[in-house]
Amino acid sequence: MLTDIDWSGCPIIERDPEKLHGAPTVRGIRITPDAILDNFNDGLNVVEILEQFGGITEHDVRTVLNYAAKQGFLARPL
Repeated sequence: MLTDIDWSGCPIIERDPEKLHGAPTVRGIRITPDAILDNFNDGLNVVEILEQFGGITEHDVRTVLNYAAKQGFLARPL
């Protein structure tokens, strides 16, 4: 599900027209921050999200979730 978050202020998020039609992605990989946020809001914890997506780091996941929390988009506390 796409959120209304403006990811442009998140330091690890980039938009590249060559990746996923310019959707926001975690820098260097083809994973959207919305996918991370959706999995967390659906009940997965950080470790389970790391297992779900290859190539992502714990720092990446926590950065996305902390940014989303500041925007008011976490369904539960970190």
